[in-house]
Amino acid sequence: MKAPLKISFKNHFKSRKSNHKHKKKGKGRAPCQGWTGDEERPLAQSWLDVSEDRIHDDDQDSKTYKEKVWRNYCKCMKKNTRNPKSFYSKWRTTNRATMEFNGIYMNAIENLHSGATELDVMAKVRKICKAKVGKAFANESFGKL
Repeated sequence: MKAPLKISFKNHFKSRKSNHKHKKKGKGRAPCQGWTGDEERPLAQSWLDVSEDRIHDDDQDSKTYKEKVWRNYCKCMKKNTRNPKSFYSKWRTTNRATMEFNGIYMNAIENLHSGATELDVMAKVRKICKAKVGKAFANESFGKL
């Protein structure tokens, strides 16, 4: 039997303003690591799993919800190099981009031209998304979760 995960949430979910002042700048700060697909898929899956939990559904406050998602993510990852704060920050930006992409997709489906295929729709959505946001949407694989 595996030992239970020991995760400390103390000070990880404070408001951004209070922690922003204390960040190191320049040479003393470690360089940011970009998120890989192997980290992003468990991130999205963890949020989905906790969001779709029928037992606790709406009956949890924001902090409890974030903690459950973080624990779920830690279970999915064999080697976790992230902390809860960077994890939540990444989800926030990923969620915004996904919502934007979904809105463009839904609009394209509603205005579908006769004879258009799913490939035509996705090509159109990618083009609109890139023009609107300035870069290609990187998380289409989340739709397969």
